[in-house]
Amino acid sequence: MAQTPVSGTPLFPGASQSLTGTVKNGDTNAPAQLQKVVATIKAPTGVHTDSSTPPCSAADYQLLSPGNTWTINASGDVATIHPNVELTKAGSSGDTFNIEDLTVTMVDRADGTAGDGTGNQDNCKGATFNITYDAS
Repeated sequence: MAQTPVSGTPLFPGASQSLTGTVKNGDTNAPAQLQKVVATIKAPTGVHTDSSTPPCSAADYQLLSPGNTWTINASGDVATIHPNVELTKAGSSGDTFNIEDLTVTMVDRADGTAGDGTGNQDNCKGATFNITYDAS
């Protein structure tokens, strides 16, 4: 699985970025059946640690599928697609499955009670988060 690097402006509350990539059969001798791809948001790194505001976590980000081709879990941190396709042996036409219709957004949190600061996401400024993929 190869994730295409995401470029553009950094995420901020309410902003989204498209995710694309490929799953490629690396076996030069035989085709492979691709039944499932799972994308999972992992905890961010490089976060600020201002104890007066809520910590930045994976819950500040959410996966979405605008075309509804992916199944997204209730918390939005795991997306699953079942392409059920045969990838030809490596090096031949059809050895790649393209990842499409998946975006990541930074959740725009609101205060629990207006003005209490619980929705503050300043600790996410400059954070880096990873999305892991599992193809089987």
